[in-house]
Amino acid sequence: MPRNAAEALLGEDGKHAARVTTTLRKKQKAQLEEIAERQGVALSWLIRHVVELYLLQEAEGRPFGNQGSAGSGSNLPGSRK
Repeated sequence: MPRNAAEALLGEDGKHAARVTTTLRKKQKAQLEEIAERQGVALSWLIRHVVELYLLQEAEGRPFGNQGSAGSGSNLPGSRK
């Protein structure tokens, strides 16, 4: 049985984990750090959690950023179409 949420997602032995590196704007990172601190979680946990929520939305046919119109793409600043 997993001891914490990270183990539940990644597996105790880490065999189900892969490292990903990305670049965020400084303001984005600061905002995420503030949210993580407010919620009492690690920044890495918060990011994994958000990715998991995104993947669940996609699986349900509700892509993030899509306001319901076909082919509209993301409405996020700096997103690519």
